[in-house]
Amino acid sequence: MLLAPPVPRDIGSPGGGCAQILASEITSSIGADVAVFWVNDLGEESPTDVIISPAEDGLISTFTGHAFRIRTDDSAKTLVAELEVSETTARANVAPCGVVPPVQANRRDARKSELDGLVHDQFAPCDPPGKSGLWSCVRKIPKEEYSQRLADPPPEYGFANKEEAGGRKVHEQWDYGYTGHIRQVPRVANTSGFLKMSFTSKLKDILMPFWKDYGIGGVKDSVAPHGVIAGGYTNSHTIPMSKLDLDKHRDIQRKVHMELKDYLEWWTGRPLTHTSTFGIRIYHRGSMLIDHVDRADTHLASAVIQVGQDVDEDGGWPLEVIDEEGNCFEVYLQPGELVLYEGGRFRHGRPMRFKGNHFANIFSHFAPLEWKGPGKSPKFDGHLDEHGWLLSDEDEVQRHLEI
Repeated sequence: MLLAPPVPRDIGSPGGGCAQILASEITSSIGADVAVFWVNDLGEESPTDVIISPAEDGLISTFTGHAFRIRTDDSAKTLVAELEVSETTARANVAPCGVVPPVQANRRDARKSELDGLVHDQFAPCDPPGKSGLWSCVRKIPKEEYSQRLADPPPEYGFANKEEAGGRKVHEQWDYGYTGHIRQVPRVANTSGFLKMSFTSKLKDILMPFWKDYGIGGVKDSVAPHGVIAGGYTNSHTIPMSKLDLDKHRDIQRKVHMELKDYLEWWTGRPLTHTSTFGIRIYHRGSMLIDHVDRADTHLASAVIQVGQDVDEDGGWPLEVIDEEGNCFEVYLQPGELVLYEGGRFRHGRPMRFKGNHFANIFSHFAPLEWKGPGKSPKFDGHLDEHGWLLSDEDEVQRHLEI
């Protein structure tokens, strides 16, 4: 028998400010999504971007003493739990109480036909010639041609000069450092590591009016300096980027994260944990990003969401993805399009320097529920084949016999 919904207590977070430091993990055993709200020092609630699905963990980063309320993620916003973070708070379980919605239908199945219909022809030609600023396509560069580009880079690729390059080489296009985890990261989607698609009508309704109002030149223009990206992956220290910070627009951020969760769970065919959604990052003329792989613990199923661009006629700026055979795929997007990709395993980047005034992206990242990173994920550790797929029981037996 379910208890009555809890009555909100007089809780609040001391000193105002934002939740940022101490990590607390919340697990929901309710048969519906729940949303986490931060409670300020006046007792007022603000939505966070943390949505927790049934039997999934959600991570909040906060100060000791801060308070949160957890409510059903529906129009009723039924209160199901409250949490005050202490020095010893490591996990908090949200158990059923009150009247909660029935178990939600599998969203992957419910939206399958809609998302199937948004997949682009991955072999469509890149037209019109010479006007890449208009392109929406995938251009394959065979491994021989791509290897030649790496060996003898054209002047528009990589770092333009020593000031940009820093400790790297001028015209370098690859990061060779953070790569040791690649063979320990599981594959999550049965494609070439990426998939080009269009926005759902819901995603379009969320983002396009927001960008028009708050983006460059909008009536509520909130674009600010981005700050330098560490690690030497970009030339952002010499060619600054801008940002329309979704951390300051949590409701938009949360809606984007939930919509992309549907995309990526449909693509991978498995439940996923959201790890981050950030941006809107705005690149400017001359920006570049060398090819790299993403974090091994959090960036297994990801998306680049194209929100806006002002490019030269020949200024199409592809995200390139390198497959296991060494072929390069240049993915050209227009506003209202996105690309799904496996960032923790496949190299990707934009090493060609940007020709245009601005180019605006959002990034959203997820990981399988059982994945905690290499060496911390018993389901996967030692159970992957050379291509990152989980071994079958028969393959496991054969591998054991060969040892």
